[in-house]
Amino acid sequence: MVSSKASTPQAEVDHPAENLRIGTPNERSALSKLTPITLPNDDLVLSLQKQYPKDERWKTFRNDYQYIYVMNWMHQCRGYVRLGGELFDVDLFEIELFNLVYPPPLDDMHLLLHKARLALLSKVNGKKVESLVLFEQLFRLYFGVETPLGGSEDDETLLDNSVLFDDLFIDQKIEILYLLMSEVSLYSDFRDFIERSKISPEMARPLQLFRAVDPQKPSHLEEYVLVFDGTAVYKRVVVAPSLVIPKKRRLCPEDPEEAFGEEAFDAEKITYELVYKSIFDLDAFIEELKVNRNKKKNRLILEVIKKPAAVSNVFEYENRKRRILMSRRKENEMARLLATRKKSSRLEAKVKQRNEEEQERKLRELEDLQYSTSRRSQRNYHILENKLKSDFTAGLSRGERLNLRKGANFGDEELVDFSPSRALTVEIEDPEDANTSHAVPSNDIEVTVPTIQCDALPQNPDFEKTNTNDVKITQDLKSLSAIHDTNNGHSIVTQITPNSTLNGISQDGAN
Repeated sequence: MVSSKASTPQAEVDHPAENLRIGTPNERSALSKLTPITLPNDDLVLSLQKQYPKDERWKTFRNDYQYIYVMNWMHQCRGYVRLGGELFDVDLFEIELFNLVYPPPLDDMHLLLHKARLALLSKVNGKKVESLVLFEQLFRLYFGVETPLGGSEDDETLLDNSVLFDDLFIDQKIEILYLLMSEVSLYSDFRDFIERSKISPEMARPLQLFRAVDPQKPSHLEEYVLVFDGTAVYKRVVVAPSLVIPKKRRLCPEDPEEAFGEEAFDAEKITYELVYKSIFDLDAFIEELKVNRNKKKNRLILEVIKKPAAVSNVFEYENRKRRILMSRRKENEMARLLATRKKSSRLEAKVKQRNEEEQERKLRELEDLQYSTSRRSQRNYHILENKLKSDFTAGLSRGERLNLRKGANFGDEELVDFSPSRALTVEIEDPEDANTSHAVPSNDIEVTVPTIQCDALPQNPDFEKTNTNDVKITQDLKSLSAIHDTNNGHSIVTQITPNSTLNGISQDGAN
């Protein structure tokens, strides 16, 4: 009977895991059978440090407080954006930040990094963002252009030459995530999530292993904190300003805060230094502390990090991340082998369904783009409207402002022009003495006819036909009109505008 071969991979010769002095033999053996020995992100950082020795970015980005905040937030609070079921590991997250995922995913939404930043932006937007295409534009809309993404406030749509998230350095990507996380942490539903999850303040804070004042530097407070679910330790140094304390009480100020100011009681500087982040660094750090184990600092730190449960937790994380990397490589190999085979109808249906989903996603992207653009246009419209509401009558005389107000009331500036130049002159002449001018006697009756404003005088054919008198209608834009009564000898003086009517004015002067 032929024995079957074991599927368990064989351990590599001279694997660093075999030389570890912590952990059980089974844990060291399991780690030695997994690859890679050093993770891709660590290899890349070491390579960049050698290629660019003057660039401090590759030496300090892990010591930045924003980096620590983002990684701890993802460990504890990713359930707020419905990613609690996703596996999180600091090194795997760094691999995604460095774009070192191999093989590259067919869809970017398969990566935790893209899921997280899209979910965070949806919280800020107040509406679900369907795709990463709008990430940069919406981020600039809410956080401005003074960020690593840059941009211009006048941009209404995405520009081809605009900076994308994937084009940034890792420390700049961390800053973008830090801004999003710090913003959503202020929302009321985030506090509700903390209460539901029963995350106490003690659990949210890093575990403090040791804290003491440096005897050589009294203004320096030294702390060792355990972070990232117990897989890394940082050394934190808080530098406080030095205070001069008077020897006598009468020399002390009554109000120290007012006398010294707030700056005297705040920390001048807080720095972080990464002590270890991998099982190999932990082993070296423990051996370093064992040299002077009688010191209080070393003894207190060893009591925590050397516990079997703490060491097993680090081994578990190391094995898990390597198994994930190996499974990705195997999936890529299987996909390459299946690519040469004939596609079945089931696979073709999946491809068709994927294409339809892609088309629907593009439509949703277009709707989101129109939504964000309309919001930006509405904001610009309100700004312009507020500018137009300013006083535009400066420099005008009182008469000009009066005409403007009248024009605003009537709807047209021409309607407020009551000058006699728009009047018509109506004269009734005696047919026997048409050339004789009649003076207006003292008993003239002056009648005021209501002015009806219109653009032209209505044409009435009855005015051209009269029985006793000839009615002559002439338009004189500068004089008044006079209607003379030849029977009674009275003159009726009135003013008729172009819109007035002659109905109701008797030719015989009886009225």
